[in-house]
Amino acid sequence: MFPHTAAVRWALIRRRDPLSLAERLVRDIYNILRILFALNCRWEPEWKWIEYVSANLAIKPERLVERINEVSSVPLLKRNVAVCMQLICDTLLLVPLEYDVTRALNTIQESLRINNGF
Repeated sequence: MFPHTAAVRWALIRRRDPLSLAERLVRDIYNILRILFALNCRWEPEWKWIEYVSANLAIKPERLVERINEVSSVPLLKRNVAVCMQLICDTLLLVPLEYDVTRALNTIQESLRINNGF
């Protein structure tokens, strides 16, 4: 929701601070999962089971588990951030209209645009 929150990820890349970046990306992934489990009216599982329990979620972005794994396994930090932010956008697009996530979605999309997708 706050523009500086998204911008921090790109700044950490420029500063060559992969540990701080990894911490933020993990928090982003947990927030994505919390939204998805809430949208599906399901309790959050132990995260180590995410591959198995996410298979049964009716509402989720395409290739959820593969994209989560890509965030932590791609050796290019810019690509990690871009994949994570696109997953955030795809998740927010699944949120019902009664919950206004427009500002958050616009913030992430603008951050991606400014940084050319990565």
